[in-house]
Amino acid sequence: MNLASLWCLDPSVIYLNHGSFGACPSAVLEAQASLRMEMEREPVDFLVTVLPSRLDGAREALAAFLGAAPEDLVFMPNATAGVNAVLRSLILGPGDELLLTNHTYAACRKTVDHVASRTGARVVVAQLPFPCRDDEEIVSSVIECVSPRTRLALLDHVTSPTALVLPIARLVNELLTRGVDTLVDGAHAAGMGDGGYSMRGYPLLPAFYMLCLLGVAARVFTLEPRLAVAGIVILATGWPLYRLGHRLFGGAPGP
Repeated sequence: MNLASLWCLDPSVIYLNHGSFGACPSAVLEAQASLRMEMEREPVDFLVTVLPSRLDGAREALAAFLGAAPEDLVFMPNATAGVNAVLRSLILGPGDELLLTNHTYAACRKTVDHVASRTGARVVVAQLPFPCRDDEEIVSSVIECVSPRTRLALLDHVTSPTALVLPIARLVNELLTRGVDTLVDGAHAAGMGDGGYSMRGYPLLPAFYMLCLLGVAARVFTLEPRLAVAGIVILATGWPLYRLGHRLFGGAPGP
């Protein structure tokens, strides 16, 4: 079977970069067009009555794939938006520290720098070895940078510039034992089939570029919230009546 025929990609181009701007299969585009036409026939009924149950169904299907609970999933425009939603809603002050690595995705690094510049927080960058001999080198490089002032660690599950697969489960647990929550940029990991996403230690895990989907999801865990949060970034008409899975949308989302 010619799998390339399932996409609309130019056959004269060998398209390899599904990480930055992945294309959607033709069947996904057709389903999106059908949903859009359904919405346009009766927008109010679709957005108010039909869409919430459709989102619940999509969330349940995605949760089954990820090994997560549906109530822990929130749809976002993309993984970078999920990272921004968390970082830019935290209450930070001078002397607080945000920990990341020198392999952090550029957009997320810029967001951390922006948040730090506005709050007086300090950005601490762990230098990961490359090439890397084993997981221990990665874990020790990150943990050595933790201090009593560390408020949050931002880690890529699969690093963008080097494609290192970080031992994320171990890192999250090591940080939790030190009282540090972790924001995991999991943009590639789910589509690569190496997740371990049933563990409930992630405070937040934005996902996933590599599922060939038009929508993206952020996995949000609020079982033991320790970070002070300023509030919801975007308020819309339905707030505060929306459930968690719906209220992070800005305004009235379309399919």
